[in-house]
Amino acid sequence: SSKGGEITKGTIESKIGSNRRSSVGNSFSKNSIGSMKKQNGKAPQTANGNRRLSVGGAVPSNGSATTKHITPPTKMTIQRRTAIPRPSSRLARPTEKILPPKILCDPDSAEKQCRAYTEWLNHYFRHDTDATADSTPETSDDIRRRVFRILLRNRRTGATRRAASALYGSPDLLEVRRVVGAEVRRGRLAMRPDRDVYSDLGGRRNMMELLLSYRTEWLAVGMEAIFGEEAAAAAVGAGGGAQRRSALKQMIVDRVLGDPAIIAKYTGGKSMCASGRFEKKFREELRNNTLQQVLYLIFFLDYAKTTGAVMDRGPCLFRRDAKIKSSRECLVRLCRDFMLGEGDIMKHLSHSGLRVSCEQKPIDEYDYMVKNLATDLQNGIRLSRFIEIVSGDDGSHLTQSMRLPATSRLQKLHNVEVALSDLAVRGITMDSISPRDIVDGNRSKVLGLLWSIFAHFELNLVLDRTALELEIEKIRMENSGGAIVNIGKYAETADEVIGLLLRWCDEICLKHGIRAHNFSTSFADGKIVCYLINYYHPELLRLDEILPTSRDLHRVGDCAGAGVDSWIITNATAGGKNCSLAFDNERRNVSLARERLLDLGGIPDVLPPESESRQTAMPEEKSTVVCVAYLFSRLVESRDEAGAAVRIQRFYRRCRSVHRFISLPRLLELSAREIQRAWRGAAVRGCLSLGRAVDDDLRNDSATRIQCLWRCRRARSGFVREIQQIVRIQAMFRMANQKRTYRRTQLSIIIIQKHWR
Repeated sequence: SSKGGEITKGTIESKIGSNRRSSVGNSFSKNSIGSMKKQNGKAPQTANGNRRLSVGGAVPSNGSATTKHITPPTKMTIQRRTAIPRPSSRLARPTEKILPPKILCDPDSAEKQCRAYTEWLNHYFRHDTDATADSTPETSDDIRRRVFRILLRNRRTGATRRAASALYGSPDLLEVRRVVGAEVRRGRLAMRPDRDVYSDLGGRRNMMELLLSYRTEWLAVGMEAIFGEEAAAAAVGAGGGAQRRSALKQMIVDRVLGDPAIIAKYTGGKSMCASGRFEKKFREELRNNTLQQVLYLIFFLDYAKTTGAVMDRGPCLFRRDAKIKSSRECLVRLCRDFMLGEGDIMKHLSHSGLRVSCEQKPIDEYDYMVKNLATDLQNGIRLSRFIEIVSGDDGSHLTQSMRLPATSRLQKLHNVEVALSDLAVRGITMDSISPRDIVDGNRSKVLGLLWSIFAHFELNLVLDRTALELEIEKIRMENSGGAIVNIGKYAETADEVIGLLLRWCDEICLKHGIRAHNFSTSFADGKIVCYLINYYHPELLRLDEILPTSRDLHRVGDCAGAGVDSWIITNATAGGKNCSLAFDNERRNVSLARERLLDLGGIPDVLPPESESRQTAMPEEKSTVVCVAYLFSRLVESRDEAGAAVRIQRFYRRCRSVHRFISLPRLLELSAREIQRAWRGAAVRGCLSLGRAVDDDLRNDSATRIQCLWRCRRARSGFVREIQQIVRIQAMFRMANQKRTYRRTQLSIIIIQKHWR
């Protein structure tokens, strides 16, 4: 009998001959992920009647918010086998701490899966991923570690700038610029003379408020495309957002409200504002330039937002706290506050063929960030937006058909039904999931739906099967033909990409003497993720940073009189330390892996935090699949980027060394010529200065002789040219005269012969 969680000696003896304990590394059953099937309200039974706990934690089928977990006993003992006695020489020492084995049931599996999927959703909803600067000052080591994250951010920024530049040079925008420039030059579009936005602080503040209604990201992209220079380059470090906004304000003052070329034209660079007789012309030209640049900016941002050709899944065009929410309102306010003699600017522009259509609706300003997975998806709005993002739908037809605000149950059911219908059209069949399950917050149904979306859209998009197979073959060649891992249940499913992903992990782990059997217990200590990062980027994560864990513990025998298998650390680097150190190292490895994934950038933070990596906990399989899939894509991508950068640098250094070696004599020759040229110029200037002291008659005589020679040569050249032209004319005249004589003689001979015959 068991009392208070204690298992008596009689119970131990009665259990002799029971099933062997399942190994932690064995493959799990097909239905072991995410939920546990209940049979008549009890846990599944093994062949001999013992209860078996399913891996991944129990998820209730009724979708209730609270889950009744199966709590493991406080003390667990595993029977030793009496058929094969252990040698006494391998018994554990009494002073060593007994390590209870990890159980195969994780009651927090559903919670971990919810947290991982929440981070995965927010990875798409967060527009400023890897774009905001850290609030803490960065050291040189931090910058060196985050070089791949910086490369990713710069690559995305460069792609946005190239797309913006291409759109600004497109035929549509060229026509807009042509029409606006013509209207401004003709005076049909002009600013009021009393609205001096360059010198008057009140007018400048009003114009600044109008332009800063746009979000900082869009405003920076627009100004970079129009002026062809980087905006807010100094906005880095602490408070980067405020510095970026301040730099944009300064750029607006310098390039939109003013123009360095116009200022230099009227002031010669001596001041910032012209005065005197040129002041009126200067201010008029500045006003026309300001109006022209502002109209360029408004039309460009409208085209960029409506076409979606600049920012993929870009944020709202206007700030949420701004009073202006559409391009039309922006033009109307510009006309009302600054323009001269303009009643309806929209009518004026429509006659010229210019129209704007961007309007920011409440659905665009909706906060899509997920905090509670079960409740935040109930209204269907976030689910619809997520489907649009992962499916690449730029039309936003799903979110536009949402009923907002979705306060009643009928509105929520309508929104969820629209989202599920769109998934059915795209080929995702969900017979067991209904809109009521999502609205009611059925956690198991919500998790199943998100996994179906990931497997259908993201898995094939993130993972390139051909690249994955090439990586596996490459690593196997390095391993000299290592054994192929048994991919378990994933080999039986139609989705073989996950099996290839597990094989990729196993091939890399073979280099370090461990195996990746599954995506749960094999990843519990964080060593596999660390090894994956170390294989592609050894400088980012060194091998000596990876600590020994319970994977390095070896079963040595039974403790005397305890009947429990004991484990001791046999790794040389951890010998002599107790078993709790192994679990502390697991937490440190998981924390290290999460930090390095953050340094790589572009990977959802789906790994469990350090506090969850406990002795009896294990990662959730599907969450690990999501993490490793993104990790493979990012590692291969960053490996190619680093390789390209290294090749470019190597080629540059080689060319520079060759250039220096060959051009050194040439450089000396050019230096000598420059010195000689400077000396001759100084000598000529010295001669001229000496000539000023010579008599005026001598200088006049020299000048006269020079002029005489120059005129003689000029006259002779003209005479020779005239003689050549006369000779050519005479030759042409004689040739024409001889032709006429010859033709007349020939005709006379023909007539005489004809009469004679």
